[in-house]
Amino acid sequence: MTEYKDVFTGIGRLPGTSSIQIDSNHTPVVHPPRHIPVAMQDKVTKELQNMEKAGIITKVNKLTSYVNIMVVVNKPHSDKVRIVIDPKDLNKAIKRHWTIYFHS
Repeated sequence: MTEYKDVFTGIGRLPGTSSIQIDSNHTPVVHPPRHIPVAMQDKVTKELQNMEKAGIITKVNKLTSYVNIMVVVNKPHSDKVRIVIDPKDLNKAIKRHWTIYFHS
């Protein structure tokens, strides 16, 4: 951890851009939003704003082919929430580009 401490510092954003190719043979899936308890709504809103401000997520104001389920849980021993998505259906549709190297 000492030698590569830059890997363990910050939010883990990698430089550059990337693109994901979707297999058109898959039918896009739009999941409805999960219910967020009223007691957690302010925490979730604040965390989403923090994530957007930090560049972790980007607000999308248009229709998209895939909508993943947002999962919210309370962090243990904290007053904060953890927000993640479940991209199960999107992962099935991603075209994987594998490069195989043979060494002689």
